[in-house]
Amino acid sequence: MKDRRVEKVRTLIGDALKMSDEAILAVSKGHNLMNIADTVWKTYSKVEHSIILLKLDLENELGQEQENLERDGPDLGALLVKTSDSLTDALDNLDSSDLHEALKDARMARDALKLVLSSLRRGKI
Repeated sequence: MKDRRVEKVRTLIGDALKMSDEAILAVSKGHNLMNIADTVWKTYSKVEHSIILLKLDLENELGQEQENLERDGPDLGALLVKTSDSLTDALDNLDSSDLHEALKDARMARDALKLVLSSLRRGKI
């Protein structure tokens, strides 16, 4: 069962990484940021799902550490890049079977996506 969960997490994070990269490309091309909201929501959903599966696998999860992400007037492009980098790190840690680090990286990606979504919702784009 554990191996299937980890494979599901790998698939979810891989899909989320592709979607995050699509959002970065849209931002870099100057597309209206409100047009990427659905992609960001879907990415967030996949990352959150992967976090839940990792927590189930770990059983004895360590406390959540939060990195201080810029909260006042965040640069959405930078937050999307942070998401992509964190998801890449999570995949690398899954490959090396370091599930605690993969969970930490997935949470970092989720937190960055939360800030993007919050900014989009408030119209601070």
